[in-house]
Amino acid sequence: MDIYQWLNSKDVAAHLQEAGRKLDAAEMAYIVYQNEAAPLKQKVTVCEEIVGTEPDCELRKYSNTERWASTHEFLGRLVEVQRKKLCLFEEPGRCLFYPKNSRRAGGAGTAAGGWLWTGPDLAAFSSVDCCVGYLRREYGAGDSDEDAYDRFEIGKLRVGHPDEPEGWENVLTLNADFEAVSVEAGGLSEEEKEIDSLLSDWFLALSCPFGAGDIVVDATVPGAAPFVFDRLKFWGSKELAAHGSDFDPGRAERLDAGIARQNERGSWDSSYTVAMGYELAAESQNPIRDHGCAYYDPYGACNNYLNLER
Repeated sequence: MDIYQWLNSKDVAAHLQEAGRKLDAAEMAYIVYQNEAAPLKQKVTVCEEIVGTEPDCELRKYSNTERWASTHEFLGRLVEVQRKKLCLFEEPGRCLFYPKNSRRAGGAGTAAGGWLWTGPDLAAFSSVDCCVGYLRREYGAGDSDEDAYDRFEIGKLRVGHPDEPEGWENVLTLNADFEAVSVEAGGLSEEEKEIDSLLSDWFLALSCPFGAGDIVVDATVPGAAPFVFDRLKFWGSKELAAHGSDFDPGRAERLDAGIARQNERGSWDSSYTVAMGYELAAESQNPIRDHGCAYYDPYGACNNYLNLER
């Protein structure tokens, strides 16, 4: 299986492929889960392919996740949950489906980060198919790139239930081809909710091709603002030195001891996948004249380093 094509970043994919980094079934599952572009049904198919072709392994426990002795078993349950969510959402009953949000990539008036979300259309339908048909007619053929939408959200309201139970979210997200890329639907058990969210909280440490001072962007954000890469949170002194990041050599021993403790306890989580660096201040209007407009983001200029590209 060519798992590298599922990475959001072409640069990271090429780097890992050239390095010959082999990924186990759990790591493959994480990469497929994190993919931003693929339709949900395609992700389900690839998860089933992983189970059928890749050796089984442990799904490691991290700070906010549970350990699974078998990644194959976990993926089987994850596939079941995704299919159940689609069925729950598409089930008509006494429900209304409506265009909740549309996202335009690029163009005039685009918000910082390259996205512009527009609010709900004044329309409601008795089925998902009717709602998708409406979106095709209204947004399927823009006259220019500025009219192009790359995401659509369909909401669902149950008639006679003005106050949904806590956690009862009903949103179907479609891509530009009107294929489902994600779905949230009320009615899952607590166990199913944990399975559904596990990989969003998981942690994966891979090598990356970026060094301190590189200008990078988040490949998953249309029109994303570039920033100056500095470091990753899970790097020890050896990795920091290899990637040209500035650090105090006197703190190297303590830094490495902290990394070792994290590894021993398995206390990593998704908050450690962020990439830190220098960003352009949002209020700066003219970066050519405003020389003091950059600031350091210690919480992550990009949520996942695996999404970075030069």
